[in-house]
Amino acid sequence: MIKLSTALIIVTPMVSAGEWTAQDKQLHFKYGVLIGAASVTAFNFADLDINRPLAASLTCSSVGLAKEVYDEIDYGGADWKDLTVTAAACFVGSYAMHEFINMSIQPLDEGLKLNFKYEF
Repeated sequence: MIKLSTALIIVTPMVSAGEWTAQDKQLHFKYGVLIGAASVTAFNFADLDINRPLAASLTCSSVGLAKEVYDEIDYGGADWKDLTVTAAACFVGSYAMHEFINMSIQPLDEGLKLNFKYEF
């Protein structure tokens, strides 16, 4: 809970500061949270001895970096603010998913069973 609170304290002023609230930044935040949550979920299913939220945050931030490299190559429009918002959102999404939501998938003869549990 402390990690999430710290992340929100750091991110909230950035999101509410003038041009940081452009629709583009809101999209970067939304998709950063989603990719961060999906990344930590994928790492949870892997049998690895790693800090899963950190690995998920770095994986997600790499996707954001790749997007900015693409923007620079495509139209010369890479933006460090986009990357900053995406990285912050990756952190929030991966740590929130890791701390509060427990997902598991169990194979069944007729398909898959998805278990979903959240705690606050």
